[in-house]
Amino acid sequence: KRQTMELLTSKQVGKILNLPKSTLSKMRSDKYKGRFNIVLPFIKIGRAVRYEREAVNQAIKELKASK
Repeated sequence: KRQTMELLTSKQVGKILNLPKSTLSKMRSDKYKGRFNIVLPFIKIGRAVRYEREAVNQAIKELKASK
């Protein structure tokens, strides 16, 4: 069975993590590498940025475990 990857927009991820889109943008920027305690892998499709739902869920689990 083929598994489909659910992709989320920055707006959707921002709602899940309670972060503004501007913070997500900074997290993607090389200029801010290492300043955040969360790493969210992203995919660019043209100019659109998407996040894999499973990667977002995994990042949340890691944050909870590090408390």
